[in-house]
Amino acid sequence: MLISIIDAQRQWFKSNQGLGVSETTRDISFCGHAINYEDVFYVFDALHDERFFDNPLVVGEPKIRFYAGIAVRIDGYAIGTLCLIDKQPRMLTDNDFVMLREFVALIELEINQGKPLLA
Repeated sequence: MLISIIDAQRQWFKSNQGLGVSETTRDISFCGHAINYEDVFYVFDALHDERFFDNPLVVGEPKIRFYAGIAVRIDGYAIGTLCLIDKQPRMLTDNDFVMLREFVALIELEINQGKPLLA
């Protein structure tokens, strides 16, 4: 699981579980796509997705195959994403989509209230 912050050129991973880098350029990022969606941006198998099949994060390490991400919004502005990645293709259930939406709602609530996520 990752939480990223995104600007015009880069993405930074502020919380990073299972990825060996702390930032990438936005032009190769999955999160750069997810941040433009109103709901969950979902890629079952990046190796067979026309947007990502030749992406360095897919053909090289960390060999991303599955991605699901949802924008984190503050005052209506998307500032980053909450996302899941895996080295294997994955199907999401309806419940998985609901949980992603609920997690991002909690993150947004905590950020907007100015309180730490874990007190």
